[in-house]
Amino acid sequence: MGTGASQTQKDMGLALYKTGQTAKAIVYFRRALKLSPGKEPVMNNLAWILVTSDDPEVRDPVKAVRLAEQLGRGMANHSYDALDTMGAAYASAVQYDKAVRTAEQAVQSATFAKPTDTGLLHQLRSRLRLYRRGQSCRESALP
Repeated sequence: MGTGASQTQKDMGLALYKTGQTAKAIVYFRRALKLSPGKEPVMNNLAWILVTSDDPEVRDPVKAVRLAEQLGRGMANHSYDALDTMGAAYASAVQYDKAVRTAEQAVQSATFAKPTDTGLLHQLRSRLRLYRRGQSCRESALP
């Protein structure tokens, strides 16, 4: 099984997540990672779900931080969405100083990469404000 199988698993995970079947989506994202380890979008999606889910059976800040940090180590230039996920993971794990620093980097990265995307910049800045207040985020959409 190769990249095609990994993509199929990722697509199933996204479809299930969009229909609110979060626990099943996680199974497919994990399968996609096993078939093709290091797939940044899959790692990012899985970490985001583990950190922002309202479902206590799904939510796992420790695993989310581990995935987000692994994702960060695998990337030469951190993308704003990976930094956003890492910030959310740190906040969920009650590491607010790290969350604030990482979210600031996400805002800087997005400002450079997508300066006209005001919606994205607003979301990133909103999450940064949450972390500065010692709060984590709960979002339904993947970054």
